[in-house]
Amino acid sequence: MNQNEIMTKMETIIDESKVGLLATTDQKNCPRVRWMTPAILPQRGGSIYAFSDTNAMKIQDIMHQGEVKWLFQTHDLKEVVSARGITHVTTNPSIKNEVMDLLVSHLTKLWTLNLSHTETVVLETVIT
Repeated sequence: MNQNEIMTKMETIIDESKVGLLATTDQKNCPRVRWMTPAILPQRGGSIYAFSDTNAMKIQDIMHQGEVKWLFQTHDLKEVVSARGITHVTTNPSIKNEVMDLLVSHLTKLWTLNLSHTETVVLETVIT
């Protein structure tokens, strides 16, 4: 599979499952894994996006070590795709709005924290 085919497969799996696992490394080089609600913005190909609370531990992990790994699977576990990349934390309003438009209905857990728009950031993983 070439990169475009992998991105298309990843986007299909994300659209179906609505979740993925994000693995980071903390300051003691211990791995941390958490469920996330990712999105792929077709007009910004080659990256995976997700929202986060600015105070989440994963933000500190990413600031320390930006290399991450994502894992996606179909509900029936017949297909699994992983992606490695460099993640950047962004507060760019344009990107936040694009990601919000795609994910707003899937982020019930984030909204139960009663976060304002200024307390959220977008994680942008550029796939390597």
